[in-house]
Amino acid sequence: MRYRVVYDSEVIGTSDLAACDGSMGVIFGDFVPTPAYERVRAVFRMFAENCDDQDPARYESYYAARGRTEPAC
Repeated sequence: MRYRVVYDSEVIGTSDLAACDGSMGVIFGDFVPTPAYERVRAVFRMFAENCDDQDPARYESYYAARGRTEPAC
């Protein structure tokens, strides 16, 4: 089944979900972005660049950007 990934009432991509981990509240699958994904790309990139970093300030910056209506670019 194909799922739509929605941000701020706009479809930013789709995915055929392959697996889920209910205890963690996450789902997995290949993500196919739409043109609207550009609105949030910077936040996802920030996470990818900081996921191995142990600097709390970088995590705080990511979480702040993730919580904004418009991502930091």
